[in-house]
Amino acid sequence: MTDERTAAAPEEVPQEPRSRRGFPLLLELLAAGMVVFASLWSSLDMLKTYGDQVEMRTGVLLCAFSPAAMIASGRGMRGLDIDKFPQVRDFFRLKTHSMPPEAIPADYEGFDVRHHSYCLMHWHLIRAIGWTWRLLGISHRSLHFFAAALYAALMLVLYGWFRVGMGRAAALPLTLFMAFSPAFLIICASLRDFSKAPFLLGAVLMLVHLAARPRELRFLCLWSGAAGLVSGVGFGFRQDLLLVLPLALAALAFLVPVKAPRPGRARAAAACLFLGLFALAGWMPLRGTRLDNGSASAQASVQGVSQEVESRLELGGASYVHHYGYSDWLDFTVVNAHARRHGDRTPMEGHFTPGHGRAGGRLVREYWMTFPGDMAARALSALWMLPRISSMVDEPYVWYNPEPSADYLKARQEWYRPVARSAAIWGWPALAAALALLFVSRPRAALLLGAAVALFGAYPSLLYEFRHLFHFSFLAYWAAGTVVWQSLALALRLRREPGFWRTLLRRLGIFSAAALGGCLLLLGGQWGARAWQDRQLHGLLTQYTEAPLDPVPVERVMEEQKVLLRPADVLPGLRDTATLPPFEVGAEYVAVEFQNVRGPVPLDIVYEQDPATNFSRYITLPRNLFDNEGNGTFFFPVYELVWPPLSTNEPMRRGAFRGVRLGGDALKAFSGMSRVRNANDFSLWPHIVIPKNAEAFRPHKTGPLDRFLPGGDG
Repeated sequence: MTDERTAAAPEEVPQEPRSRRGFPLLLELLAAGMVVFASLWSSLDMLKTYGDQVEMRTGVLLCAFSPAAMIASGRGMRGLDIDKFPQVRDFFRLKTHSMPPEAIPADYEGFDVRHHSYCLMHWHLIRAIGWTWRLLGISHRSLHFFAAALYAALMLVLYGWFRVGMGRAAALPLTLFMAFSPAFLIICASLRDFSKAPFLLGAVLMLVHLAARPRELRFLCLWSGAAGLVSGVGFGFRQDLLLVLPLALAALAFLVPVKAPRPGRARAAAACLFLGLFALAGWMPLRGTRLDNGSASAQASVQGVSQEVESRLELGGASYVHHYGYSDWLDFTVVNAHARRHGDRTPMEGHFTPGHGRAGGRLVREYWMTFPGDMAARALSALWMLPRISSMVDEPYVWYNPEPSADYLKARQEWYRPVARSAAIWGWPALAAALALLFVSRPRAALLLGAAVALFGAYPSLLYEFRHLFHFSFLAYWAAGTVVWQSLALALRLRREPGFWRTLLRRLGIFSAAALGGCLLLLGGQWGARAWQDRQLHGLLTQYTEAPLDPVPVERVMEEQKVLLRPADVLPGLRDTATLPPFEVGAEYVAVEFQNVRGPVPLDIVYEQDPATNFSRYITLPRNLFDNEGNGTFFFPVYELVWPPLSTNEPMRRGAFRGVRLGGDALKAFSGMSRVRNANDFSLWPHIVIPKNAEAFRPHKTGPLDRFLPGGDG
């Protein structure tokens, strides 16, 4: 007779042999090895076109990274006066391509860099360059190997991203496809811009894995801490990593499932660990940001509202433009003039100074408060254009600085262009379908991915440049692969579990409702922001139409088959330009009146030719900005910047406004030039057309999403 206890004992589950359990890990390691090999091959093959040169932006910033040479010579993170030693100067001024560590005398101690915000903000990047030089020698070519290592790290992270949505058989070829993509290779040599990508995508990938399935406390704390550490280190390469914080805290608070008796305490512990390690690793960069009051962010935001940048977002159509260009000198000028109009006389000795950061932050806040509808439209436009990123390599502005790799990458782009252009078409449907299918099996991870796409797709609108968004070019391909793989997986599951279709339909319904609600929330937010902005700007019309104008006599001079309308006397606000100290601005707000405009008005704002202080701009005022009779007044700022010379034997650079150049029908429509007498009462000085009939005024900008939606304001 069988023993009762023996009969009741559970059946022993056969264990999988250890060799079989290790086989998937071996395959993953082999796949990772292939990714590393392919990415090193691809990046080094491209980087060899540079020879001993460095990429343009890296070369411009190399002087700011001079403490790396002190690290390479064993002195630690100390400042280096590059002009004090000839070999050092020639290397950092790009006259030579290498230098021995002995070029820095053994008794030279350098100086403390903990009061230099730019060094602090790039603390980990400088240290990484320093150790690269210590291992490989101080040369420009060594930086190429560092760039290749970063490229391999990014491709490994992308392999992890592809594995979230699909199996190894699909993830590996897609990652190899991305490893040779011009969208990544074109930025690879730009160390400051490229280096953030593996850290940012890696930290978000860790959060997605945490949200994929319930985690025990030990695993939760380990990965939360790792994500915080990666984010903090990456923050010392580029400031974009700060955006991981709100996403991580929201994920740990609401989306990450926890296996613990007290989930609330476990979540709080994980969040504290993330913040603690982020602060520990990012302490020096955080200190640098505080030291200059966020000057770098203010600079980027002021440049981002320029017409040149917003045109990349296909945003426009309003009666105003904040400024047309976005050079470093122009954005400094706009910030300085705005501060002085508001009575802020704090010294502002260039960018990355406390005075510039404080004044720039105040200007940016005013932009957001006065033009919230435009800010929302910019964010949604950037999000809408997310699938187009891989095809943006063809945009002319991406190639405005020809590099030695240009011909190499353009030949490579011939192979990628058809796929990239098709991805721009099916990208959003594929991305929506991929998130929906992931929601069926891993709803929390899918929600986190959706939030990450919304956040990181919208934030580049602050300064929409390819170098700030290249790392999201993989998303359209990730979405396509995920849709195919998850569809096959669901088909197999439905075959095994016929009753699963009820769960499938229920979860797809929940996702559809959540996605629709999110879209309506975003569109409703833009509508509300625009309504607020429209009321504000219509109120400003009264200030413009009632502004006291002092006529400005002009002299007419023929230039380039047009007529230069030059003020007969120096404008009052510009009379002190000759005596102003460096980093100060003379400014006037000028009005040009037109009557009976019949077509577009080509107009040249002309300055003396100087690399730093020449704010000349050749623009066209559309006919629809004037009223039905073609009447209106164009207000625009005139700035004369005083900038220090590049070397001691050069004179001070002082801007000089020459006038406005018109020709043809535009000259016939010209009826006078004036200056605004109470210009300091105007908080902002946009380029703005005020029609005689207020109904013709266009109080907000529109983007591609407006033109896509039925009945949208296009």
